[in-house]
Amino acid sequence: MKSKKKRWSKITKDEILRIVADLVMVNAGYLLAIILRYLWAAGIVGNIGPAQETFFDYLKYYLHGFWAVSIITFFVFSTSGFYTYGKTYRSKFKFYIVIQAVSLSYIIFGAFTYFTGELFELPRGAFFLAWGITLLFVVGSRLWSDIWRSMVREESRYLSQAPQKRRLERILVIGGGGYIGSALLPKLLEKGYKVRLL
Repeated sequence: MKSKKKRWSKITKDEILRIVADLVMVNAGYLLAIILRYLWAAGIVGNIGPAQETFFDYLKYYLHGFWAVSIITFFVFSTSGFYTYGKTYRSKFKFYIVIQAVSLSYIIFGAFTYFTGELFELPRGAFFLAWGITLLFVVGSRLWSDIWRSMVREESRYLSQAPQKRRLERILVIGGGGYIGSALLPKLLEKGYKVRLL
């Protein structure tokens, strides 16, 4: 217990940024689901009553529930090791941990809305849509982060090599139809380069 308290007392700016980004994604998914559910109910079904009154009802759904879903997801994400980089979060099962954490967050939030009654009223369609959108946002952001990190790592590895050790295979010759280009082109082809002429 002492190590966890010590760990959270030394929270870094990077961890705060990740926490804020996760909360923004969770709330964006929750809000987008409520908006899409409202548009479906008002536009496609059309039998929900006055549009303005229904809009304010759906706005209340978000305003009453956004803080609860934020607190629940923060708690579940932090105990899943998202911000402390726990052993399972860093392993090859990272995406399963993320899917599990988002799903558990919405199961707890669903139970919370069910047991609180009318205080946290939320249409079932919006609930499942919010879960799916949040899952896409959070898993997509982790996937994008991993792809970007591997691209940067590969680029830095390539750029760290000395220029003479790099093996260039393809060369673009601009203006190769002129006097110098016509002399340069056969020499490059002779050395085994793949030459593109522009």
